[in-house]
Amino acid sequence: MRNSYIFSAALLVLASASVAGAQQKAAAPTNPAWEQTWELGFRSTTTTGDEGRYQRYEDLKSGLASRIAIGKESDAVAYDFSAANVGYNDQRFAFSYNRFGKAKFNVSFNGQPLNYAENTLTPFRDAGNNKWTLDPALRTRVQNKEAGIIGIGTTGAQYNSASIYRSIATEFPMSAQRNTLNAGLKYRVNSVATVDFKYLMSTKSGNQPWGAAFAFNDATNVPMTLDNSVNEITAGLELNRPAIGMIRAEYQGSFFKQNLPSLEFDNPLRATDFDNGKLPPNGPWDASGYSNGNGPAFGRTSMAPSSQMNSLRVVGLYKMPNHTTINGQFAIIRMTQDDDLLPWTTNTKIAQPATYAFFPGLSSLRRPTAEAQVDALNAVINFSTRPTDYFAFDMKYRFNDHDNVTPHWNGSGWT
Repeated sequence: MRNSYIFSAALLVLASASVAGAQQKAAAPTNPAWEQTWELGFRSTTTTGDEGRYQRYEDLKSGLASRIAIGKESDAVAYDFSAANVGYNDQRFAFSYNRFGKAKFNVSFNGQPLNYAENTLTPFRDAGNNKWTLDPALRTRVQNKEAGIIGIGTTGAQYNSASIYRSIATEFPMSAQRNTLNAGLKYRVNSVATVDFKYLMSTKSGNQPWGAAFAFNDATNVPMTLDNSVNEITAGLELNRPAIGMIRAEYQGSFFKQNLPSLEFDNPLRATDFDNGKLPPNGPWDASGYSNGNGPAFGRTSMAPSSQMNSLRVVGLYKMPNHTTINGQFAIIRMTQDDDLLPWTTNTKIAQPATYAFFPGLSSLRRPTAEAQVDALNAVINFSTRPTDYFAFDMKYRFNDHDNVTPHWNGSGWT
């Protein structure tokens, strides 16, 4: 149940030409006044239950409520500024400038929360750098299989018994935040040429639920930390003669930055790495894998790696007599990713010389980084003609070459 109360006061200022009686309307002023709207108030919200359920993509906590719009327009130029929910996670700002026929500029900022829940419980503790830990004393009791101590219920008789980790679970708000900045500029150099530039930056922070499992009987969720960003750039030059055609050359770059390349999480069933005490070929590993809980003390998984894409594109259109046109585009694209590769295991008991003597391929990684690269070449050409009202002909040609030049990974000895 929720109750929301909003008290606000609005001030509206409009600039307009006055008309008295039947007097002829005056011409629009060359320097008109600003048009302004200010809405300021106070919002009070009370909730019974989980607030995250009704403000999933909003920030509706109590406080100042605001909405502002300021603008000005003449025959030659227009300005516009707006803001809403200033100071909240879903705040928005926008500004635009338009000198008609010559230049356009706009910039905007948008905050977008994702509220999973306000009352999430977790026994994990954040140790920094996306590493999540459990109390070692409790893990030891679970590993030693003390009577009445349950880490994760795995049998019907255990389903109604509380996990020992419930005693250390704490409540916290589970939410993620995406902030987006957009900017664009378009400038007309002359009657033929126009240049433009666009920039987008998107960042993600906060936490989200993430499945962390060693096996079906050893699975849990952790509040994975988010810390990544995307930067995208577009720059273009366009030449346009309506009677003849147009051509545009454009560069596009997209750059993803992952600040937390991996996720580490403690094993709720073990406090120490496991080995069966035997030598190859019977050990020190466990042939049944981790399905019986005999795994490492902690697990690790990679996050989406940092990567980038660069492309150069040319688009053109040419008009010919008899209603005939030819148009097409040509693009060269390169995608790369060169993050560090993770070690093959976190279990120090099996990552040792006895194992490497039997499986020499595990002793070192084939290479330290991904060295991933994909090159692409795309082209499409369209031809269309309609010489008479009774005859038309169209033709299209498309070419696509996708070349993955990432070095092969020899997996022999990794089984």
